[in-house]
Amino acid sequence: MTIRIYCERCGFIFYRGDELANPQEIIKKYGGKCPKCYKQLQLNPKNIKIIGIETRK
Repeated sequence: MTIRIYCERCGFIFYRGDELANPQEIIKKYGGKCPKCYKQLQLNPKNIKIIGIETRK
């Protein structure tokens, strides 16, 4: 299953891969802001969504 971490405002994809990434490292990598819309990035467990999507074969 592919994991995607993206900006909730503009949809910019910060991470896409098969292994879970550390959100704190992603925030640090991008300097705390989305490079596309400049939204301030925060790690708030209330805003984390996990959505399962079936992949077609």
